[in-house]
Amino acid sequence: MDALLAEHFFNHSQGRAEDLLFLTHEKRYLNLLEEHPIIVKRVQVYHIASYLGVKNQSLSRICKRLSEK
Repeated sequence: MDALLAEHFFNHSQGRAEDLLFLTHEKRYLNLLEEHPIIVKRVQVYHIASYLGVKNQSLSRICKRLSEK
């Protein structure tokens, strides 16, 4: 049971690292919106920016650009 839990967290961590390396900032934000839409509405922007690995200003530009589409 512990091995399965460890494997799950390893896979999650590996996927997150790959996302940070290979996805654009915008794609990471879109994935977050898709996977956790409620969290995005409840958590402050600077926490979301930190989680995505971007600065607040960059996240604001991404949100503005997406709202214009």
